[in-house]
Amino acid sequence: MTAIDRVKEALCLRNIRTLLGAVLGITLIISIFEFTPDLRKWLVEIAGNFILAISIAFPGMILGSMFDTERIRNSLLRLAALMLLYTVSGIIGGLIGWGINSVLFPFHISHPFYFLFVVAVLSNVFGISLFTYYSVRERLEETARKLAEKEINEQKLVQLKMRAELEALRAKTNPHFLFNTLNSIASLIPDDPKRAEEMVQKLSNIFQYTLKAASEEFVTLGDELRFIESYLEIEKVRLGERLEYSIRADDASAPCRFPGMLLQPLVENSIKYGVAPEKDGGSITIECRQSEGRCRVGIVDTGPGFDAFTVPEGFGISSVRERLELLYGDRHTFDLSTEGGVSIVIEIPSTL
Repeated sequence: MTAIDRVKEALCLRNIRTLLGAVLGITLIISIFEFTPDLRKWLVEIAGNFILAISIAFPGMILGSMFDTERIRNSLLRLAALMLLYTVSGIIGGLIGWGINSVLFPFHISHPFYFLFVVAVLSNVFGISLFTYYSVRERLEETARKLAEKEINEQKLVQLKMRAELEALRAKTNPHFLFNTLNSIASLIPDDPKRAEEMVQKLSNIFQYTLKAASEEFVTLGDELRFIESYLEIEKVRLGERLEYSIRADDASAPCRFPGMLLQPLVENSIKYGVAPEKDGGSITIECRQSEGRCRVGIVDTGPGFDAFTVPEGFGISSVRERLELLYGDRHTFDLSTEGGVSIVIEIPSTL
């Protein structure tokens, strides 16, 4: 940065306001000690002190910014250089202020040498004080900027980590689901090839949905429920009358933004552990509603349930828990009841 650039930066509006505030404060403090009952005379003293102070301050700011003393590594040498600059600027400013006051007011100085010595000392005190203030302010601003950048970078890392974890979960879920679906269709081929063909068409529709869910984090709840219905239809081929299901949703819940393929692992668990092992099968009920900006989805099966304290959660429940935590944090609820069948209630915001 050139000397001219440093002077332009020093003379920015913010620094000028700070300088004028400091000059005004010093002027008022000095004028208090020169108080006189003659108000007119006292006001002249205040005006003269202000002119003198501003005449000293501005040359000090300009000279101090022209020479980059920060490049002097030795602190004693840097202090000596600053004192020399402020002494020179103080003498120059004192002469300027003396001249202006002599023109405007009956301003007389009996001892010019003593006057210039005093203004040089005052210039050093004032200049070094301002230099210290600006240096501390700049370092504080730099520290705050670095902390803000660090926080932004940390947030980006958290988001990237979250995205990677979500992608890993979806990568696990999709093949797991498709493998089981293909097994269901394969069981139809020997006995009912026509029905198997119909199921292949349904599977094609399911593939389209899984591709959509893989590329888009969120779908509508209506699309998710249609996908679940197709999945249950395929499973019903395998289980026959042993599987009954019911899907009920109010009109307001259909457009809710919903994580794609979130319900499939839970429904698969209900079939695998709550319906398929039972001699008489069982039923699965899915109920959805939207109220006050919240979307509520409940899944209940008629299976035997399990002891949540002794039986660890499988991939289905744990993967759903993890996705909800990553996507919503404390803005969601996941309630699990395992007595007399498994009941799961999920509540999330209707929109992000």
